[in-house]
Amino acid sequence: LQLCCNLLTTLPPEIGYMSNLTVLDLTHNKLKVLPSSIGYLDKLVCLTLTNNQLTQLPPSIGCLPKLSVLHLGCNRLASLPPEIGLLHSLFTLDISQNPIRVLPAELAELPCLRKLRLNRCPLLTSLPLDTRPEAPAPPAGLNPSPARRVPTLAELAARTLVRWRVPVSARLPPHLQAYLGSVNFCTYCHGPYFENCHKRWRFMTKSTKRIPLEYRLCSPHWNTDVERIRAMFAPPP
Repeated sequence: LQLCCNLLTTLPPEIGYMSNLTVLDLTHNKLKVLPSSIGYLDKLVCLTLTNNQLTQLPPSIGCLPKLSVLHLGCNRLASLPPEIGLLHSLFTLDISQNPIRVLPAELAELPCLRKLRLNRCPLLTSLPLDTRPEAPAPPAGLNPSPARRVPTLAELAARTLVRWRVPVSARLPPHLQAYLGSVNFCTYCHGPYFENCHKRWRFMTKSTKRIPLEYRLCSPHWNTDVERIRAMFAPPP
């Protein structure tokens, strides 16, 4: 489906009904967001969104099992969702000319990724020393970890419900249903968390390029790279 150069500002959610679509080209439009229904295109192989005004991607982007080429260059993306790590068929990822400082650590788990284009992205070039092992300072220009406090009782209860897959009553107040629906998952152990997480950073080298990765942890599983490697061989938490 070729929709480039049409000055489109929105993409209708009905796009998700095109279940046999394999190629979608939306280059040179004015899209700021994508509908979550994009995740229903489970036969999509190539998605081109170059030269739009995207500020974020929906988590459903990770529901495209056959996607092998994703072009996101020349947008306004400051971050990628961790669900990008679910694109196990992804071969080419172009995020050139976006204001991205770090990439989600889940990106390192993509087994087929061979081409990663980061031209003119203001990536971090150095990370701070851990002056306080229990709470490493964030790199310059990044938001600090929100986990400077103990999780609330509400979050602890919600984590328990999600972790043990407790059925949720339909009579639960809408705001609590929405809260449970906002769950995130730990980069390391895949445990649930909500607004409270611990951020860690490290560099990955790919094709001679150092790429800064950001981990979002449900608890401080590790603070230094030595501890991270040690945790890889430890029993699951």
